[in-house]
Parts: sequence; structure tokens; C-alpha cells
Amino acid sequence: MSKCSFKKCLAVVAVGGGVLVLVLTAKRRSSGGEAGSAEPGATVWDKMEQAMAGMPETFPPRIMFDNIAAIRQDTTRLIEMLEPRPAQPLEEPDDAS
Repeated sequence: MSKCSFKKCLAVVAVGGGVLVLVLTAKRRSSGGEAGSAEPGATVWDKMEQAMAGMPETFPPRIMFDNIAAIRQDTTRLIEMLEPRPAQPLEEPDDAS
């Protein structure tokens, strides 16, 4: 059995780490999510929704999934409310004096 030098072992570990990063990036992109994004892709979210639909309502992962869906809807609604609207001209009060 031959011993590998420290430099050779370090090179093998570095190459292996690089390959791992490439594989994970390719997998994430193919699953519908953007690389570096914590947001799941639409296909992943749809699959999770289908899987959770068959679970009992008291199942903790189902409760968590339902809460996440409600939070996403509320966030979308709040963002729409905060979007700038076109300025409306102020109505001047009529002086009846």
C-alpha cells in the first residue's frame, strides 16, 4: 500500500470538492430553482403541495407547509399594497364665503 503525499491528498480533496459544487449547482438548476436561491422552484413547490394534500391536517409538516403558503400569500399582498401608485391631484376645498 503506497502512501500519498500531503499535496496529492490535498489536490484530490480540492478536485472532489469542486466536482461536488458543480453537481449540486446543476441539480439545483434542473429542479427549477435558481442557483444560490433559497426559494424552491415552481415544480418542487407543486410536488410538495401534491404530497401534502394527501397528509392529515394535523400532520406537523402539513401544518408547516400550509403556514408557509399563507405567509407567501400575505407577503405578496403586502408587497402589492406597498408598490408606488400614481400621484392623485389634491382636491382644493371650495371657499363658500
